[in-house]
Amino acid sequence: MPGSSGGELIRHGQRAQGLERLRASVAQAPTPKRALLLAAAHAMPMLPRALHGPFVAYPG
Repeated sequence: MPGSSGGELIRHGQRAQGLERLRASVAQAPTPKRALLLAAAHAMPMLPRALHGPFVAYPG
């Protein structure tokens, strides 16, 4: 799924590129899941770390 690569970019600290990829995936094939991931990615900086869900950085 194209949106998952945006999430991976965010997990690896490349937030701007990840958001761009997520936006493109929503524009190309809008689904509720993709829209929710995009909204969550935008809200992430305002949320406590425990709520970062699929965007938590990998250990190490």
